[in-house]
Amino acid sequence: MKPMVLSSIIALLFMLLYGQIYDSAMAESLGRPLISIPETTVGFQAVPEGTRLQHEFTVYNKGPSTLNILDARAD
Repeated sequence: MKPMVLSSIIALLFMLLYGQIYDSAMAESLGRPLISIPETTVGFQAVPEGTRLQHEFTVYNKGPSTLNILDARAD
């Protein structure tokens, strides 16, 4: 792997990790809820038209106050 590509990947991973830590620390210091949904997409296979599909997502609150979900929609 080229050094430039490797350093770019390392920098991207650092930014993602720092962002997660910063969000958690910020939510805790401000006393706000912090939503975390590890699984953000589901890849359903081909199904017949009109078939009803269902999937449950696990939602976590990583902040110190209550998380109220008022609305949720699928794209």
